[in-house]
Amino acid sequence: MTNLPKNSRESRIQAAQAREEAAAQARVHRIMLDQALQENGGSKPWQSWKASQAEEVVEDLANPSPRMEMVSIQLEGDLSLIYKIQMPVPLAPRGHLLDFSGVAVFHLTYRESWRWENPPGWGPLGIFSRRPVWHPNVSLEHRGVICLGALPPSTRLKEIVLLGYYALTLQETVLDELNPGGVLNPEACDFYRSHPEYIPLCREGLLEPWKGLQEVERRFSR
Repeated sequence: MTNLPKNSRESRIQAAQAREEAAAQARVHRIMLDQALQENGGSKPWQSWKASQAEEVVEDLANPSPRMEMVSIQLEGDLSLIYKIQMPVPLAPRGHLLDFSGVAVFHLTYRESWRWENPPGWGPLGIFSRRPVWHPNVSLEHRGVICLGALPPSTRLKEIVLLGYYALTLQETVLDELNPGGVLNPEACDFYRSHPEYIPLCREGLLEPWKGLQEVERRFSR
């Protein structure tokens, strides 16, 4: 029997553990989704739309992503999701250096009327944070709304989740107060204009692993 190098054995063990954790999380998500479907309310078309959208977020994003976890799925009236993602979250700077959190907790709400009306750019998505999130497109409040710009009717929830992720990591951002994308924090907008080294905060996609908060702090501590 060939002895594998120690680092190779450890890598295999870590990969196996990651697969087990992903499978366990997928089972939890399935239970959560099934419970929400039992309580799905409203007209038949509205129930069907909510069910398909929630299923898509879970199966296409939350399950395959190594960093996304569903916290709550509610379908009784408006469609409501709470989920968290391990990612860099910019907080108010100390001098010229930003502070960071390593987890974002998003809340996403979608109303039935938005299936045929344009939802306001600041309507569907927000972020919970004990400290204000320092971002041009995020309002300075506990349930800070995230402005995603112009959204068409029946915007897929999967798309909203991705728009929020790429906006918050500054992979896609608006630094023009006159841009219809919606600057909600002009002071943060001016900060990033003066400190372009923070753009982007990370380059990983939602379905890719992230090196973690320590790497972000190391990168920007100079």
